[in-house]
Amino acid sequence: MNEPIAWMHTNSKQIFKTEKPNKFDLHLFTPLYTHPMRELSDEEIENVGRENLSYWDSYDEGLMLFARAIIKASRGEK
Repeated sequence: MNEPIAWMHTNSKQIFKTEKPNKFDLHLFTPLYTHPMRELSDEEIENVGRENLSYWDSYDEGLMLFARAIIKASRGEK
């Protein structure tokens, strides 16, 4: 998911916003920057676990579910 994190007024190089313009003004602003986000694979999560948790010796379904829940929570998802 790529979400804009800054906008510039389309008719001015002086007006910038870091909050999303409201739906009535959205057409007046151009997204300036998007932050690329991607899903981590199970292998990537497992590698992070091995590198950072002394007790992560092998694939643990509970820890994997917990890791995915943390990632979702960081995005504001349920």
